[in-house]
Amino acid sequence: MISPWLFDKLIKIAVIMGCIWLVGTAWKVEPDSRGYGSHEQLGLEACGYLRACGHPCPTCGMTTAFANTVRFRLVPAWRANPAGMLLCLLVMVLPGALIHSMVTGQPLARFFVGRWSGYWIVLGLLIWGLSWAWKIHVYTPA
Repeated sequence: MISPWLFDKLIKIAVIMGCIWLVGTAWKVEPDSRGYGSHEQLGLEACGYLRACGHPCPTCGMTTAFANTVRFRLVPAWRANPAGMLLCLLVMVLPGALIHSMVTGQPLARFFVGRWSGYWIVLGLLIWGLSWAWKIHVYTPA
């Protein structure tokens, strides 16, 4: 049986590695000038929702936002997908916070659990919904 202390460290190391992988992948992708479609460079299909409905899906522009954010091009990142830009900034900062937590022993989750956890979920959904509305508003067919 693995000790809780070791399990906590392994989870944090896995999340740090995942964040590094995401940032590295975003760096390899060239941002699409349309504000969406960068994911196609990773071998993924074009957005079926966009084809079927004629307007962007809630995640349209997320890869483009990540690709712009890792290059610190925040205005095009925001235009591509505001939630994607904010999420990428979180992914870029999270490894440092996790390392701090591992070194000091202070729990990182103290702000996200307990009585505040529901508020974080609502805030995240609100940001995602507003981001989708923004994306629909600025979308121009190619």
